[in-house]
Amino acid sequence: MCQPASTLTHLERQSFTGIGGDAFRMRMTICNAVRHYNIWKEFLEPHSDPDVADTDLQQDTDA
Repeated sequence: MCQPASTLTHLERQSFTGIGGDAFRMRMTICNAVRHYNIWKEFLEPHSDPDVADTDLQQDTDA
């Protein structure tokens, strides 16, 4: 079901304002992006940029 008149507002990283500094919030954003990608990988890959490898996302979490 779709409601074309609906809107969505994303308040990026605002749930992390009470904990940690900017570096922590950035690390959480990267971890969440990797987690999202891994969950939805099979659906995202057909639409992804072939120049960006899976290892690029993994390297961000290894830091």
